[in-house]
Amino acid sequence: DVIMKISSVLLARKSAPRVQIPIENAEHSLVRVPSGNDVSLNIMAIVDPLSKAAQKVAPILMVLQNVTSVNINMYMNCREKLSEFPLNRFYRYVLEPQITFDEHGTMYSGPYASFMDLPQSPLLTMGMDTPLGWMVEAVRSPHDLDNIHLAEVSQGVTANFELEYIFIEG
Repeated sequence: DVIMKISSVLLARKSAPRVQIPIENAEHSLVRVPSGNDVSLNIMAIVDPLSKAAQKVAPILMVLQNVTSVNINMYMNCREKLSEFPLNRFYRYVLEPQITFDEHGTMYSGPYASFMDLPQSPLLTMGMDTPLGWMVEAVRSPHDLDNIHLAEVSQGVTANFELEYIFIEG
């Protein structure tokens, strides 16, 4: 769903002139990820690094950089004054650029997210952030995913999620 949206935005042609953002004095706010091959696309992203959107954009850009030959320039546009830390979640965006197989030709069970060294004391919840039309459920977990106390868990928390239904509108 996200890849479809990105590709439709990237492939839509508009007659607006291109705007170059000046790069002067950007040594502390610019992250460059150059492509080693012939560049087919230049991506410039302006991101607040402490936003929920930045948690999603960065992995998408990295997969695009692995799949195609793109140059990525990401400008960090931070808010100046914060009264509290704006992110209150640990987040992983799981997106694989291609299907992978083991040495016997069997498809791997699927992509996964892993969290290491999380704080032990707060009450945590594990869930999926999916497109609106997807019904994803936890199908296997020995733990209550809405009330996770890591201090009380010896081996860590695992869960398997499955896409049960896709709701198509239109």
